[in-house]
Amino acid sequence: MKKKNPFKYNKFKYTEKGIEYPSDRILPNELYKYYSLNKNSFDCVVNEFLFFSHPEMLNDLIDSTKFLLDFSNCDEEKYNGIMKYLSKTYEGRIEKSTIPSFEEAKSNNFEEMSILINYDKFSNKGTLSLSENKYDTLMMAHYANESGFVLELDVAKLEKHLNDVYAKNNIFIYPMNYDKKVARIDYFKNVKYIKKQTIDVSDTYNSKLITKHDIIDLVPTLYMTSIKDDVWTYEKEWRILLRKGSMGIAKDPLRFSEYHEDNLKTEKRKINYNGECLKKIILGPLFLNNKFFKEKIFDINKINNYFLNIEYLTDEKLLDSFRQFLKIISSEKFVEKVYLQNIQIDEKGFKRYSLKLKGLSFKNDVFSFISTDERY
Repeated sequence: MKKKNPFKYNKFKYTEKGIEYPSDRILPNELYKYYSLNKNSFDCVVNEFLFFSHPEMLNDLIDSTKFLLDFSNCDEEKYNGIMKYLSKTYEGRIEKSTIPSFEEAKSNNFEEMSILINYDKFSNKGTLSLSENKYDTLMMAHYANESGFVLELDVAKLEKHLNDVYAKNNIFIYPMNYDKKVARIDYFKNVKYIKKQTIDVSDTYNSKLITKHDIIDLVPTLYMTSIKDDVWTYEKEWRILLRKGSMGIAKDPLRFSEYHEDNLKTEKRKINYNGECLKKIILGPLFLNNKFFKEKIFDINKINNYFLNIEYLTDEKLLDSFRQFLKIISSEKFVEKVYLQNIQIDEKGFKRYSLKLKGLSFKNDVFSFISTDERY
């Protein structure tokens, strides 16, 4: 098979081994994950996992979308082969009688094929979005509502952990490729389309020649998951693409037919990390808000005591998760890693910083700590 040239776009080079990005984009030692105050966020810390999303779960409609794939170079042989492969893969979810002919598909911009390719592409892949920004007003507002928290992750330790568990060739770390004009990628010029003929010997008396079709499309996948409109540049996003066993199929929000039912295996997208990967837990400036807490007492020992607002936290699952979160960050395992973000405004302007907390405890629904002068 003829070796394909790398796909290049905006100084990024896409290959089957990963992305070669510009030399001025240097992988930081630390990356940050922003969380709002909700049960799923608390569970991420309590159970030590990072959630690797399916594209349909992302907040940008252009991010990793099937509309980034250009099928204009699809011919009838490739179409029939791929649809045969996909219909076999999703047997029971797609009726062969409903598969459009090549001419019908072409007139409809290969919509059905693009949906099924996206299903196939991301059923065993997930992405984790992280940021270079430790303190960013828009990030805190958009993703943490100022009241959430931020995890500081040790990139080298996280990468090593993921490589050890899932093998190096299944982990890809790269910065986002921001551009004013998000271009489509020619799908068939950037995949390996494999057509093999083998002998079917399942029937001793009637062996026959069968043709198998397969597609290897890591290059389009890497492009789709790394390209973003430059309105998102402020996020300074890095992404980790993980390839593993089946993680399910998400429902296409624009489709209504039966085989597009939701089958997303969210539990399999929860990827555990070890404690060494987590360097800091930075609580937002409004974390100690008067919704989650009803009262504050500052005692003579300079201890801040915040009483849980049980009247507000009426959802038992949310209350239980929040209790577990406060308990775990007060435990010996994390107690030296907790900081509280503050905002400083003076003649020099507006600045965010964090103070380390010590003496953390959570007992009888009271969260207690001493605020230090140790800035971060």
